[in-house]
Amino acid sequence: MTTPALLWLSDHVGEWTGTNKFRFRPTDEYEESPSHAGVGLRAHGHVAIISHTWVYEGEEHEGLLVIGAGAEQDAFQSTWTESWHQKPQWLSSTGRLIGPKTLQLEGSYAPNAGWNIRIEAEDSSKLNIVMDHVFEPHGTYPVVIAEYRRT
Repeated sequence: MTTPALLWLSDHVGEWTGTNKFRFRPTDEYEESPSHAGVGLRAHGHVAIISHTWVYEGEEHEGLLVIGAGAEQDAFQSTWTESWHQKPQWLSSTGRLIGPKTLQLEGSYAPNAGWNIRIEAEDSSKLNIVMDHVFEPHGTYPVVIAEYRRT
């Protein structure tokens, strides 16, 4: 039997509340809103589903990230969509753990344009999701910093 690919995320299954900091351009100030996230494992721990919500300009938004094992050892793949940044298409990404419980995913939606998504689960009482936009001429810069605590 193989080891579940998402075992590193198992102590984060459940509901989380926190804040979502968002900015459109790298020179903008962050706007903060309440946020909710849910983490679930499926397929005996080989797939993770992370849902998240936030508010921007008075409108609630939601997103969905599905993560599974990649084709290579210790690699991961994902698909992500949401109601604001990445719609209606799904963004496919690949990545690796960059810490014992921190996953870095990278995907592109056009030449020289994409998203890097980092799931930080090093502390069992915290969950962070950081989304960096990759876009010329700005380069790579954080757009979303979501910080959660157990509900």
